[in-house]
Amino acid sequence: MFWRSLTFKVGSDYVDAVSDLLLEQGALSVDVHDAGEGTDQEQPLFGEPGSPPEQFWRQAEVTVLLEEGADIDKVMHKVAEVTEQSKLPEYRLAQIQEQDWVRLTQAQFEPIRISSRLWIVPSWHDLPDPAAINLRLDPGLAFGTGG
Repeated sequence: MFWRSLTFKVGSDYVDAVSDLLLEQGALSVDVHDAGEGTDQEQPLFGEPGSPPEQFWRQAEVTVLLEEGADIDKVMHKVAEVTEQSKLPEYRLAQIQEQDWVRLTQAQFEPIRISSRLWIVPSWHDLPDPAAINLRLDPGLAFGTGG
């Protein structure tokens, strides 16, 4: 089994409408980020959680995850309608193979040595030093998913 990943660019005025449309069309997820990311066109935005953004990227890149049998042509025609374009936007299409997403995510997190006697250990790992203090803490449950 696989999914389809569809990526295209859209102006900032249409991001919300396009995101809503994609979800209505059966999207499993919608990711929106700066189309200039990693280039000299990158537009960094900063803000506090919970506060409305003062601006949005001039050009956003939208990546949507769709089921295997999704009608890409139909989806892109709807996007063109919502964005008031006379022709379909350029897009990239990729296949995403079925994976054990939980195990793939867990593989990113290893035990963290805090001191010679203290470790933070995700629940799916063996204790690196059974004689030390081993705090079982899974990323995302208490302090987010960062290190």
